[in-house]
Amino acid sequence: GIDMKSCQAFLVVVACLTTMCLVSHGQAAGVHNCSVLVYGSTPAGLCAAIAAARQLKDTQYRVCVLSPHAHVGGMVTGGLGKTDTGGARGEALIGGIAGEFFREVGRLYGKSEAVFLFEPSIASKAFQNLLEAANVTIAIQQHVAGVEKAGTGSVSRVTSLTTSSGDVYSSEVFIDATYEGDLMALADVAYTVGREGMEQYNESLAGRQEYSPLNQFYVAVDPVNATSHKPLHFVSDADPGAAGQADKKVSAYNLRLCLTRNTSNHVEITEPTGYNPDDWELVRRYAKSPPVNDKPGIYHFLGIGEIPNGKSDTNNAGPMSTDFIGASWTYPEASPAERQQIIIDHYLYTHQLLWFLGHDPEINATIREQMLQYGLCADEHPFNEWYEPHWPPQLYVREARRMVGPYVFTEASARGSGSTGRGVNSIGCGSYNFDAHNVQRYPCHPGTINCVKSSSETRRNPCCRSASGAGESHPSSAGSGFAVLDEGDVEVNPGPFEIPYDVLLPDIDQAANMLVPGAVSASHIGFSCLRLEPQWMIVGHSAGTAAALVVKSETKSPVQQLDRSLLHAELAKEKQILEVRRL
Repeated sequence: GIDMKSCQAFLVVVACLTTMCLVSHGQAAGVHNCSVLVYGSTPAGLCAAIAAARQLKDTQYRVCVLSPHAHVGGMVTGGLGKTDTGGARGEALIGGIAGEFFREVGRLYGKSEAVFLFEPSIASKAFQNLLEAANVTIAIQQHVAGVEKAGTGSVSRVTSLTTSSGDVYSSEVFIDATYEGDLMALADVAYTVGREGMEQYNESLAGRQEYSPLNQFYVAVDPVNATSHKPLHFVSDADPGAAGQADKKVSAYNLRLCLTRNTSNHVEITEPTGYNPDDWELVRRYAKSPPVNDKPGIYHFLGIGEIPNGKSDTNNAGPMSTDFIGASWTYPEASPAERQQIIIDHYLYTHQLLWFLGHDPEINATIREQMLQYGLCADEHPFNEWYEPHWPPQLYVREARRMVGPYVFTEASARGSGSTGRGVNSIGCGSYNFDAHNVQRYPCHPGTINCVKSSSETRRNPCCRSASGAGESHPSSAGSGFAVLDEGDVEVNPGPFEIPYDVLLPDIDQAANMLVPGAVSASHIGFSCLRLEPQWMIVGHSAGTAAALVVKSETKSPVQQLDRSLLHAELAKEKQILEVRRL
């Protein structure tokens, strides 16, 4: 590999723009022999590469890292600066290379402790420092196009992958660290997309939700166009399915926006391409409803999380926000060209939403004035391969494919007695919510839905039945007789849990030398508490260590047969936290 500090001249622009000095292939397509190949430069992939490189230091073995895109660092360097830790309890469970990363962020801010609120550029610098120290180089814009496999009996191995530019990479162990599970899918590893029904794994939270009480409309907003009698833009007319039922629908994606009110670091949000004010009638009606108009503020539409130096990590908040509900369903299995269009559609949706909030004359002036105070950050995200500079370079792919291995992490895996005490099988811990975002938005008839009332749920959608079971009377904002419902949001905390090595493992007859720390083997609900970046980083680190141990072993046994006690001992040396600490 080439040292990260000696980038080729033709790469200087890309390297500087992504804030990391990266290596790409300038020579003709060739054959590259690796010992461990990490596909995907997500935080999980970077932690996997660092762990493997440290294990294989001063040996003849080589770690290769391929990034399908120019951006490196996934969501952590792509705008998600308000880390989903689960509070002090969750922070105490973040060890290993993930813990090192957050301490390096702290060091860059002049602090001696870990810091979990940070700017994207600082996250990039922290990763760059860890990668350089481990002598890890990354080949960018290397899209996997094909996979070769070989096998004897019931054991099948991936022997090489080919990129769209014609490069061929062989490796002893492959790690698919992408959010999408692209390498895994090309290797014919079993996977699924969408939501299981409640009965498949006996999960109380699975399937189509009868009612999602958070990020919900708590007021009657008519979702129907009075002229065409069809649903408004951003409202689906597809069958929502029955409560508890499985479907192939996917949680909403969004962009985590780095915004500022600092006029000296402020890039104005200009009018976006294709903006049509008629498309935003649903948002307009919601903005004019009493809950919003009586207490106007941008907080009804944007979750503005403060991060250092006058910047924000701006996330989805409320029923009509930056989550582009319904636009993610085809993304997991889409072609590269189709994915590119879906990604651009998300940029246009977000850009148009911000423009609408700042300029639509029919909504409250307070909302407009507050929105216009914000701009993009001039010193963040100077390069964007999908859209305009200063917009986040990474779409928040919360969930795409999920591997179906011999072991599947489910709701029960994270709850109760079975969630701890995993012994040598544990590769890390978590404590964040089951956190699934809304999946669909559709019209509903007031007073027709069974909404479980809890002490924490004081506000209800107009489509909920009353406690007595009778329909409730909610005047609609217009005359169709329908209200609108967002569905799919799940936010329930399972308590702290341990993550087993098995979530990384495909069937041995599908891929005996592949580990999957991104699209792990989990149900939709189980995945929703593993998909937070600290957990992905923890699992990525453990995958990198496991891969290196396989490479160094005399038997080169399948990853499924790795000595768990040996892995456990190595991870403990590497400061990975392997059992739940009762705080």
